Amino acid sequence: MKKKIFSLFLISFAFLFLAEAQRGPMHQRKIRDPKTPEQRATAITNRLTKRLGLNGEQKQQIYKVNVQTAQKIDELRTEAKAKRERGEKPEKGFYAKQIRELNQQRDQSILAVLSAEQKTEYEKLKTEQKERMRKRIEKRQKFRKKMNKQDTGFLENDDDFENMLLDEAEDEI
Repeated sequence: MKKKIFSLFLISFAFLFLAEAQRGPMHQRKIRDPKTPEQRATAITNRLTKRLGLNGEQKQQIYKVNVQTAQKIDELRTEAKAKRERGEKPEKGFYAKQIRELNQQRDQSILAVLSAEQKTEYEKLKTEQKERMRKRIEKRQKFRKKMNKQDTGFLENDDDFENMLLDEAEDEI
């Protein structure tokens, strides 16, 4: 009797071990290290260089603008995180508004460096990015309705969520 119980236990254990082995690395959650402002600025500048055909001087000027903007956005995010950890509720839309203003300043600085054709292409790029972000927002809203998820309280409503995602999209351009 003990042999049967022991063998049944071994078979069950082997089955569970093999089943877990089948899952493999695909099911392991990948955690990315947050990018530094310089890494984000480099990525944005490289995408713009590829899409707009920037020359060396334009690339250098746009990189500087992107680094400055990314550093200021990081400072805002750090400040917001510190306030949340202290239990302070951020003023509704305050950080989103500041990030939007930083992105608008960045856009003005970038547009000042570009030629007429590049400006047209840049505006087209921004429009495409916003459209992709709107689709992501719609997808998330449908998912939220499907799952009947409650708001976490970080954002007051879906408009704030949409504005935040649109700001992130502009940050990624």
